Amino acid sequence: MDNSITYAKAHKKEFLAQVLNGNEEVQPKTAVFLAGAPGSGKTEVVNALTSISANLCHIDADTFRAGLPGYAGDNAADYQRGAAFLVDYNFSWLVAHRYSFILDGTFATRKVAMNIQRALDHDYRVLIYYVYQDPAAAFDYTQRRQTKEGRVVPTDTFIKAYYAARENVAAMKAQFGNQVTLTVFRKNYQTKMADSFVDVTDLSTVLPPVLAQQDIEAMIQRSIQN
Repeated sequence: MDNSITYAKAHKKEFLAQVLNGNEEVQPKTAVFLAGAPGSGKTEVVNALTSISANLCHIDADTFRAGLPGYAGDNAADYQRGAAFLVDYNFSWLVAHRYSFILDGTFATRKVAMNIQRALDHDYRVLIYYVYQDPAAAFDYTQRRQTKEGRVVPTDTFIKAYYAARENVAAMKAQFGNQVTLTVFRKNYQTKMADSFVDVTDLSTVLPPVLAQQDIEAMIQRSIQN
C-alpha cells in the first residue's frame, strides 16, 4: 500500500530545499524537459548540464523516492504517489518563483503537455532533451544498475517508456512548434559517446526506425538470458 504521500506532504519543504541547493533565480528562465527510456543515459546529460549551467534545479522522481522511508529499489510502486506529489510540488514552486530547472523523467505521460504549457505561460525558454539509446543496451544497463543499486525497472515499464517517450516527444514538437527547442542525444553503447542533434523537427531524420514490440521483447529476453 502506498502511504508515501503522507510523508511527502509533511516533508515537502525539506525536499524543496534539496532541489534548490543554493541555486538562485536567473534570467532568462530555462525549463529543460528530459525524455528517454530507462537506461538511456539521462543521468549523464543531467550531470553535464549542471556542470556547465549554473542555477539549474534538478527535479527527479527517483531522487525523491530514495528519500522516502522504507524505499528499497524493488518496491517503487509503493512510493509512486509520494514521488509524483513531490515532482508536482517542486515543479509548481519553481515555476511560480521563476527558477530555472531540469525536469528529469521518461516523458512517458501526456501530462508533459500541461507542464510545457505552464512553463511557456510563465515566459520560460523551453528545451526538450531526448536521450536515445539502443533499447537492448538501455535495458541491459537497467539490469546492471539493478544489481548495483537495487532499483528495479519492470520489463513492461521499460517497453512502455521506449514507445511513449518517442511518441510524446514527437507530439510535443508538433503541438508547440518553434515555442520549444528539441535536442536529441543518440548514445552509442559501443563507443560510450553520443551524437547530438540540435533544433530537431523530425525524429525520423536522426534516429533509427521504431522497433516492433516483438523485436524489443526478443532483445530483452536475450539480455536476460545472457
